[in-house]
Amino acid sequence: MDYTILIFTVLKLAVLIGIGMWLANKIALTKDVKGFLIFVIINIALPAIILSGFFQVKIDNSLLHQIVIIFIFSLCFNILALLTGWAFSKSIGLGALKARETAFLSTFGNSGPIGIPLCASLFGAKGAVYAAVFDAGMSLTLWTVGTLFVQGKTKVTLKNFKSMISAPNIAVTIGLIFTFFKIDPGVFVKDVTSSLGAVASPLAMIYIGMLVMTIIKEKRKVPAKLVAIPVSFKLIVFPVIGILVLTLLPIAADVEQVLLIEMAMPAVTAASVILALYNADENYGVMHTLVSNLIVLVSLPVIVLLGGMLL
Repeated sequence: MDYTILIFTVLKLAVLIGIGMWLANKIALTKDVKGFLIFVIINIALPAIILSGFFQVKIDNSLLHQIVIIFIFSLCFNILALLTGWAFSKSIGLGALKARETAFLSTFGNSGPIGIPLCASLFGAKGAVYAAVFDAGMSLTLWTVGTLFVQGKTKVTLKNFKSMISAPNIAVTIGLIFTFFKIDPGVFVKDVTSSLGAVASPLAMIYIGMLVMTIIKEKRKVPAKLVAIPVSFKLIVFPVIGILVLTLLPIAADVEQVLLIEMAMPAVTAASVILALYNADENYGVMHTLVSNLIVLVSLPVIVLLGGMLL
């Protein structure tokens, strides 16, 4: 991996977050503004960058093999992380609900809005495809096992599976169909998806910057020691464990690098929304999102450097 590109990319993300924080002083992050940004990022920009990635790669048996491995790895990684976070939380005396909340926050990362554009910048079209597949596995786990875990339930319902029908996951499915059957969408469609996909990363980081400043202004309070647990697990412990596991698997170097980036992503942006939806601690999710999205600017280069030494 070109560490110069990584450093400049992280610095660019920091600048974009700064712009978002500045904008929050000029434009209030109201419910309508927040809804608009999330809609554009999730339903337009992300699907565009996913499709653009698929349109630019040539599928073969090797690529299909790697895609299957990434998807299975994502499922296993997220499920095991959830269980590990829960076991640790229980072992230090957290209550039943707080332990489940901590495990949830420790596990699910922003592998879509941040991870896919970042991997596209670092590794090109194939990186975007690999990252999208990892995100699909994460989404499957999040909206089934993850949401059930927060509620303390064990029954899987049709509603959980309906929640997985999102624009990014649909884009992955369409992209696989186009590449598998070698369908050429045409120069115009490729150009449009490429142009729309280019705004995914800037919009996501500006939104996070606005969210960070809004949280700071609202002065939401959660014990620092409590927030430190999911942040440490999400940005350091689980990525390091993931690196050790990757050293044992017969995976191509470019796939390892994408998985490394995806495992080290900060909290999924919707964490606080999901916790609020199921009557859990929304403030816990908000503060975790804030802290993890700031610390990742430092932790990500460290994790990638460590991965480069071990993989």
